[in-house]
Amino acid sequence: MVSSSSLVEMPDNILNEILAYCDFKDILSIRKVCRSLQHFIDDVFPESTLKDLNISIHPKKVCLDYFSVHNTPYIIEYHKTFGNHCMVKCQTTIKVIENSNFLDVFLRDLEIVLMHQKSLIRLIRIVRYEDNSFEYFLENFKKLLHRPLKIEEFHMYVKDNQNEILAVLPHLDPQSIIGISLYQYGEDPKNLEIGEIVKLEHWKRSEQLHVDKCILKMNVRHLANFSLVDISMASVSAEEMMVLKEKLLYHPLLAEIYIRCTRFDDKQQFLESLGIKEVSSELYGIARRIWHLEIPNSDDVLRISYRSQNNSFAFNRVQRSEVTDHAEVLNL
Repeated sequence: MVSSSSLVEMPDNILNEILAYCDFKDILSIRKVCRSLQHFIDDVFPESTLKDLNISIHPKKVCLDYFSVHNTPYIIEYHKTFGNHCMVKCQTTIKVIENSNFLDVFLRDLEIVLMHQKSLIRLIRIVRYEDNSFEYFLENFKKLLHRPLKIEEFHMYVKDNQNEILAVLPHLDPQSIIGISLYQYGEDPKNLEIGEIVKLEHWKRSEQLHVDKCILKMNVRHLANFSLVDISMASVSAEEMMVLKEKLLYHPLLAEIYIRCTRFDDKQQFLESLGIKEVSSELYGIARRIWHLEIPNSDDVLRISYRSQNNSFAFNRVQRSEVTDHAEVLNL
């Protein structure tokens, strides 16, 4: 007669072999079977292999949506139920954890995963839908991490407070980050002061910046380290724009800095500083004024274009061969 044994009765080496064949979802499910397996998995949890991680915080639900390095998609939902219980739903599997706050269950699972994530995560996206649950997540995020998290792209939905971003971004590894994307929570664009964020190494080392609906309040010179930018600014000055222009002349990897200006009181001063040798053209039916500036010791030129319709400026590094014959390259 063949005897059978439960997981908790198996030797550690056999359990390790079994866990090696389990994915992230399976391991989290096994961890919820009993305290003995929970403690064992917390000690020997194999390396996590997350590639993309999306966290959505709802009033009574958290969605953990992720891809593994094998491009396998998973969605785990943590629901608040009556009686302060937590229902965990993953695909067709549902488990109710009694007398447990749904946010605490989610945070503990996330901590276990991130604790064992050694490889680089391509993207982490944090989406908010409600204040109280989101604030609870932000208050506890730092406690989840046993070391700075290595990611390439950081995406986050915010209101009008940089402290929300500062609760997360400083705890990521600044050595690995290459892109920052911020999105406005809500329909109406709002001003976002980021004076403390621009001081972070994460900002200074990042190469790409995308901001949607948020109108940034900062000195425009803090964009000089980026290669690719698409933002709206609350206010800029001619002096700030001239400093940015000078810095971009020496930026070898510049692709495009695109700035929509809500307020630019001395704009004419900046335009006149570029010289009179401008070229007018149209792009998608929108008129542009274009200047080409000599880049020292380079065959490339700095192209600056201005669109009056949306009060926007674009700075691009282009090859001299892309400059039309009737345009003049200025040496300012």
